[in-house]
Amino acid sequence: MSGAIVGSADVVRRSMRRGVPRWAVRSGHLTGVSTPLHLGRNSATYEIVISDDAGRPVCTARLSCALHLPRRGRRR
Repeated sequence: MSGAIVGSADVVRRSMRRGVPRWAVRSGHLTGVSTPLHLGRNSATYEIVISDDAGRPVCTARLSCALHLPRRGRRR
């Protein structure tokens, strides 16, 4: 995700921490849901929960991003 552009802002991943998976999933599907924990002007933090078909959380992660917004009205 480093360097991705979302809207008119550049997004740079600052850190990503994940927990150790609780058990191995050998079949079925996984679902990931991200929830914003902090949506600021210069940074954003999301919690990502990955669950199996039964809805049991398999792994969690926390993603922090730095937002670089274009400057407006710069005078020379």
